[in-house]
Amino acid sequence: MSRSRLVMRVRGLAFTAGVWTVVAGFSALSLYLRAASGELTLKPGWLWATVGMIPVWTAVTSPVLALSRRFPIERQTWPGAIAIHVIALFAVMALDGAVNMVLSPGPRAQPLTFWQQLWRYSFINAFFYAGIVMVEHAGRYYGLYLDRRLRASELEAQVSRAQLQALQMQIRPHFLFNTLNTISGLVRVDDKAAATTMLAGLGDLLRLLLRSDGAQEVPVRQELELIERYLQIEQVRFRDQLAIEVSIEPGVEDALVPNLILQPLVENAVRHGVGATTGRVAVVVQRQGQTLRMEVSDSGEAAPADG
Repeated sequence: MSRSRLVMRVRGLAFTAGVWTVVAGFSALSLYLRAASGELTLKPGWLWATVGMIPVWTAVTSPVLALSRRFPIERQTWPGAIAIHVIALFAVMALDGAVNMVLSPGPRAQPLTFWQQLWRYSFINAFFYAGIVMVEHAGRYYGLYLDRRLRASELEAQVSRAQLQALQMQIRPHFLFNTLNTISGLVRVDDKAAATTMLAGLGDLLRLLLRSDGAQEVPVRQELELIERYLQIEQVRFRDQLAIEVSIEPGVEDALVPNLILQPLVENAVRHGVGATTGRVAVVVQRQGQTLRMEVSDSGEAAPADG
C-alpha cells in the first residue's frame, strides 16, 4: 500500500471515529438529561455501553458501506439485499453485545446474558445500521444524478456542435456561390478593377475560413476579421449603397465564440438592409455583465428577401 493511500485510510478512519464520538456524546447527554428530569432511570453500565459504541461502529462503518454498495436495496433485488443486510446487522449487534460485556465494569446483582445484552441495544443498533445504508444509497444516487446531468450536458454539446457544423457546411458553399456570381457579373460588364478586388477579398476570406476549419470556437478577433473581409466584398458589390459600422468593446477580442456565428446574421442584414439608395449594417460586440453580447442590425430599408 502506498503512503498516500495509507494516509487517506487513516484520515478516513479518524473522521469516522470523530463522527461516532459526536454521536455517542449526544446520546450520553440525552440519556443523562432524561434521567435528571425523571423521565427514565439509567441502568448500570449505560455509560460504558455508550462509550463502547464508538470503537464498534468505527470498525463496522466501512464494511457496512461496502456491503451496501455490493448489495443495494433496489426494486429488482430488494428481498435478497434486505436478507443480507439483516444477517450483517445481527453480526454487528453480536459484536456490540460482546464489547459491552467486556467493558461493563464490576459484578452485577443480576448480570445480563449475551442475548439480553444483544437485545437491549437492538433498536439503536438497527437505527445506526439503517442510517449508514441510507447515507450510502443517498450518496450513490446523488452521484448517479450528477453523472446523468453531465452526460446530458455532453450530449447537448455534441448536438450543438453537430448543428454548428451543419450550418457551416451550408454557409460556405452558399456564400462562395453568391460571391462568384457577383464576380461573374462584374466581368461581364467589364468592371475589371471591382472584379479583381472581389477576387482578392475572396481569397483572403477563404484563407480565414480554412484557418478556422473544424474549430468549434474562435476568438472574437478572428470572427470579426472574417466579417470584415465579407463586408469588404459586399461593399464592392453594392458600392456606395452599403454603409458599415463595426464597434467592439476593448478587452473582449480574445473571448471565444462559436465559429461563424456572425456570418449568417451579417449576410441576412445585408440582404434586408440595403435598399434602393443606401443601407446600413452595424455590428456591435460588448461585454454585458458576465456574458458577451453580439448584435447585428440593419437599416431595414429593403423589402424582406424570400427564404
